[in-house]
Amino acid sequence: MQPSGAESGSARRPRLLPGLASRIPADAAAHEASIRADYPRNRTVFAGWEFLWGLGAPFALYTTFAPAYLATLGAPQLLVGLILASTPTFSAVQLLVGYFVRPADRLRAVVLPITVSMLPLLAYSAAAIVWGEAWSTGTHALLYSVTVLISIAVPCALNSLYWEIITDNTPGHRRGELLGWRAVGAGISGLAVSGLAAWLLARWSTPLNFRVSFTVGCVIYFLSCLVLLRTRDHVHPVHLRDEHRTRGSLAAHVVALVRERWWDAHYRSFMFFHTLLVVAATNAPFMVAAARSELGASARELGLFVPLYLVALTVAGPLLGRLADRHGFRIIGAICGLLLATAFLLCLVSRSLPVWYVAFTLYAACPFAAAAVLANLSAELCPGIPAGRLIAVGNVMVVGFVVLGSTLSGVVIDATGSYPAVFTANLVLSLVAAAGYLFVVREPRATAGRAATDPAARA
Repeated sequence: MQPSGAESGSARRPRLLPGLASRIPADAAAHEASIRADYPRNRTVFAGWEFLWGLGAPFALYTTFAPAYLATLGAPQLLVGLILASTPTFSAVQLLVGYFVRPADRLRAVVLPITVSMLPLLAYSAAAIVWGEAWSTGTHALLYSVTVLISIAVPCALNSLYWEIITDNTPGHRRGELLGWRAVGAGISGLAVSGLAAWLLARWSTPLNFRVSFTVGCVIYFLSCLVLLRTRDHVHPVHLRDEHRTRGSLAAHVVALVRERWWDAHYRSFMFFHTLLVVAATNAPFMVAAARSELGASARELGLFVPLYLVALTVAGPLLGRLADRHGFRIIGAICGLLLATAFLLCLVSRSLPVWYVAFTLYAACPFAAAAVLANLSAELCPGIPAGRLIAVGNVMVVGFVVLGSTLSGVVIDATGSYPAVFTANLVLSLVAAAGYLFVVREPRATAGRAATDPAARA
C-alpha cells in the first residue's frame, strides 16, 4: 500500500515549491472522489491556461509565424520543415522524462521548466527590436530558430506528463467536455486580440513587425504558464503498481515499453494510422509559406491565418469533444483525416487566397484534436497502463516518420520551388489515415460494452 500524499511528503519533503507536490490517494475509490471534487477547479486551470495561450497565439504561434518570418529572411524551407517537425521530435524525449520523474513530482516537473522555456524566445524578440538592424539575416534566422525550438522542445518533452495529469484528473465521461472547454478558451481569447495582432503587423515594416509581435506573444505565454501553479493534481493508483515502477537501466526501460506496445496488435494498428495523420497535419502549415510565395500574400494577409486557426479551435473543439464523449475518440481521428484531405485538395485545385483560408481553417481543427485522440484512445485501448507512458511510446513510434516527412517536404520545395507535390502526398496520407480509423482501428468503448453484456466477449 502506498502512503498518502501527506505521509509521502513527510518521508521525503520536497524542497522546491512543496505546494505543487502531486497528491497520492489511498486507492482507486479515493482517487475518483478526489478528482470529482477538484474537477471544477482543475477544469478552470486547464481552460485558463489555454485562454492565456490563446491571447498570445495571434502574436507568436509558431506554426504560422515560423514559416512566414523565416520566409521574409530568405531562410531555406528545409529549416521550416525541421521546425514544423520539432513537436514529435522532442516528444520522443517523453520516455526519458517518465523514467526520472516520480509521480509525486510530476506537477512540479511540468510547470517550472515550461515556464522558464518561454524566456529565451522573449529575450531574442526584445533584443532584436533594439539591436536587430545591426545583425545579419543569418544571425536572425539562427537565433530565432534556436529560441523557438527551446520554447517547443521543453513543453513537448513534458507533454505526456501534462496529458497524464489531465487524464488522471478528469472523469472519463467528461474528457471530451474538457477538450471543448480548452479549445474554446484558446479560441475565444485569441479572436478577441486578433485585431490588435493584425494592427501590429501593419504598424511596422517587415521584419520588425514580426519581432514586436513575438515579444508581445511571449510575455503572454509566460504569464499563461503561471496559471498552472493552481493545479490540484491527484495521481491515479495505476501509476503505483509494482509492474509499472521503473527498474533497471534507462535503455532497458525504454526498450521494454516500446516492445510491449509494439506487440499489442490493436495499439500497433492504431499508431500506424495515427502516424499518417500526424505526418499530414505537421506538413499542413506549409500552406502559409506557399501563400506567400505562390499567391503573393502580404504580411497582413499572412497574419489572418492565426485568427482562422483560433476560429477552428473555438468551433471544432466543443463539437469534436461532444462527439468523443458520445461515440469515442476513434471517430475523431477519422474526421481529422477527412478534414486534412479536404484542406490539401482545396490548395491543389484553387489559387485563391480566400479558398486557402478555408483550407487552413479545416487543418487547424486537427492538431489539438489529434493530441486528444492519442492521449485518450491510447488510455482506452490499453487500460491499466499509465497514460503518460502510452503517449510517450506513441510519440516515439511517430517521430521518425514525421521528421522524415517534413524534411522531405522541405527538400522537395527547395529543389522544385513548388508545393503541389507536397500537398498531393499529404492528401493521400490523410485519406489513408481516415480510412484506417474508420475500418481498421478498434473502438475500445464498443468492445467494453459488449464485454459487459456478452459472456463470450468477456471470455
